[in-house]
Amino acid sequence: MGTGLGVWEIMRDYLAVGEREDRLREIFPQLSPAQIAAARNYFLRFREETQERMVADAALTAEAVAARYPGLVRIAE
Repeated sequence: MGTGLGVWEIMRDYLAVGEREDRLREIFPQLSPAQIAAARNYFLRFREETQERMVADAALTAEAVAARYPGLVRIAE
């Protein structure tokens, strides 16, 4: 069953917590050990693609969205 999460989201947080699976399970308690292992294995096989997605997401700030889609986001001053 799908989780609605991208592998990049799981691996982003996995790397952020120092590659500690116990901490990752606290963040994503809905994931089974098999799902975490599958995400990790995908990441190891397609590391470059997954990291590119992480970088793209990090660049998606409110300012970037407002510049790309004028009127969609209102930034408080």
